[in-house]
Amino acid sequence: MIFQCMFAVITPALISGAFAERMRFGPFLLFTILWATLVYNTLAHWVWADGGWLKRSGALDFAGGIAVHLSSGVAASAFVATHLAAGNSEPCYRCNHFVYFVVTYSFLKAVDVMVGLHISEEDEARGLDLSQHSEVGYNF
Repeated sequence: MIFQCMFAVITPALISGAFAERMRFGPFLLFTILWATLVYNTLAHWVWADGGWLKRSGALDFAGGIAVHLSSGVAASAFVATHLAAGNSEPCYRCNHFVYFVVTYSFLKAVDVMVGLHISEEDEARGLDLSQHSEVGYNF
């Protein structure tokens, strides 16, 4: 169980690279709980549980390539902006990019409505270490 918890913690941490220094910490924690509970746990079950449909289909995911890396990468990317930028407005249903993106976007939008995601431009310029945590991250 502890081994699985490690993956459940690492996966949202990988997503955080997409909005590091641009999102408040409290809303990030709320998003992390929602996303890890409803998205990561579902994918992990599909891949690693004896009854998981991906495992039954023959998928082998020893190092977390699907449950950890694919899910966090898709959640952090813009599941749909790439398709739109390429002039293709149709989402890629075969690889479930659209479903990951919509779920992640929905969670972020809900957290934004409830408590707000973004920091002010002034706080962003000062840096989140100082503005959100009252600490100096680097002494220059």
